[in-house]
Amino acid sequence: MKNLSKYIFAAMLTLGTVTSCSDFLDDSPQGVVDQDKAFKLPDDMVNSAYAMLGDCWYSYPFNLWPYGDLSSDDCLKGGSGTTDTGYHPMEIWSTMTSTPGEFDELWYRLYCAVSRCNRALLSLEQYGDSKLGEEVTKQRVAEVKFLRAHFYFKLITMFRQVPWIDENVMKNNLQEKTRNDEFTYQELFGKIINDFKEAYDVLPEMQKEQNRVNRVAAAAYLAKCYLTLAYGDGYEATNGYDHINKEYMQKVIEYTNVVKNSPYFGYLEDYGD
Repeated sequence: MKNLSKYIFAAMLTLGTVTSCSDFLDDSPQGVVDQDKAFKLPDDMVNSAYAMLGDCWYSYPFNLWPYGDLSSDDCLKGGSGTTDTGYHPMEIWSTMTSTPGEFDELWYRLYCAVSRCNRALLSLEQYGDSKLGEEVTKQRVAEVKFLRAHFYFKLITMFRQVPWIDENVMKNNLQEKTRNDEFTYQELFGKIINDFKEAYDVLPEMQKEQNRVNRVAAAAYLAKCYLTLAYGDGYEATNGYDHINKEYMQKVIEYTNVVKNSPYFGYLEDYGD
């Protein structure tokens, strides 16, 4: 009888331990945002997309100075020596034969930004009208599409052929199946332009909350996109003056005039500013 009691006690103790472990393992993680809860706060999701504008660092700067100013000899890398970052190869123009981690970091961070934009768009699609109203939702969608186009402009500038991952790809969980050769360079640029154009058509010239993107910013980016495309495809044999697309150049002029005639255009009094 004593032995039977021992076995029953041991079995109960084991069951209690398993149950306890199970409860412990099923505990909600701390320090993370629940996705379902987050998606029900569309304006906060939009703020999260905006926050990526300042989420750059010297190893993945979103203004791309190492790949423009540094490689064109407009500035020096700085630092304590040639090996303290991966930018020295760009300084001496051997960047195409090296694979610095900075490229990978930039790719990763820009796609993190795109992901936030897509999540914000899905949140607005589900909860925008009920939480914010139809008019505000329409404007927020336009803002987020501007932000997504901004990040994709950086990606296509740096990497040229990139996978286009939008809110529909994310909704269907097809991110890992999306190839970088699904669209040509020109087609990718067309998608970027479409996002900027939606922002241009919807957003006001001046926002009540001044830090939000507006119609003038979208016009400036559209001019930049068409200017980039107007001079051919980037290859020497089909690039330059002889290959200028006059239709695109006319759009450059039109959108530039929007910027020039806006309250935001002007020169600072002090050059140092």
